[in-house]
Amino acid sequence: MLLFVAFTLYPFLSGLLLSFTNNSPLARETRWVGSENYRAILVHDQLFRGSLKNTLLYTVLLVPAQTIVALLLALYVNRKLWAHEISRLVFFAPFVLSVSVVGIVWGWVLDTRYGLLNLLLRSLGLPGNIPWLTNVHWVMPGLTLPSLWWFAGFSMVLFLAGLQDIPAELSEAAQVDGANPRQVLRHVTLPLLRPVAALVVTLALVEAMKAFGLMFFLTDGGPAGASTTVVYDLYLSFQSLHMGYTSAIGFLLLLITLAAALVRQFALKELLI
Repeated sequence: MLLFVAFTLYPFLSGLLLSFTNNSPLARETRWVGSENYRAILVHDQLFRGSLKNTLLYTVLLVPAQTIVALLLALYVNRKLWAHEISRLVFFAPFVLSVSVVGIVWGWVLDTRYGLLNLLLRSLGLPGNIPWLTNVHWVMPGLTLPSLWWFAGFSMVLFLAGLQDIPAELSEAAQVDGANPRQVLRHVTLPLLRPVAALVVTLALVEAMKAFGLMFFLTDGGPAGASTTVVYDLYLSFQSLHMGYTSAIGFLLLLITLAAALVRQFALKELLI
């Protein structure tokens, strides 16, 4: 409890109080401004609105893709098909890499002229000059690819744990009753994976909403602010030393993430019924 109070509760409450002040090392004194910071962010801060739009787009692209890919990988590993043991290591390995390594590797992969992805597309006869990181329309899909490669392995492990907790007798009973593999998956496996799926989606949602590292290393928030996320906006505000304003951005992000988590709870419940 002492550690929790010292390193979690006290900083949280201090940051909350800070968001209602004009605190800045450049200010002569710190004064209480109430909801002025929040009103300025929501009403006048166009950069925040743009970064929120970018963050939501990134979340919409990443979370469903990560969930589906992780589930498919877990089903492959769980069925013990060809090379399933080494594939588990290969699928999970990217997750242990630091964001700087992921940024460097995918900077090469997504390069417009010499990137491996565009070279692969050209070898398949497809358009191979896509500006993944330099075009306002392509930058978010381009950033989704390394994020998916980076995080899908961790989500796969969670799904795999859920699959291995499902009693084999349930699937065998369904097969005895005449269910084919697709029906077993739809009516037995997926409903029993609902708690794990909720956890996977929630963790993916939180990671997407606080995305920063890849945007910092790969695009620096560009081009033209198209990859500036809310946390990147918070970082820029912190650089300007407006601590009260920065804290307000952080707590607005917390409220938005909580709202998105509630939407996720009801949407996933309806989807899996």
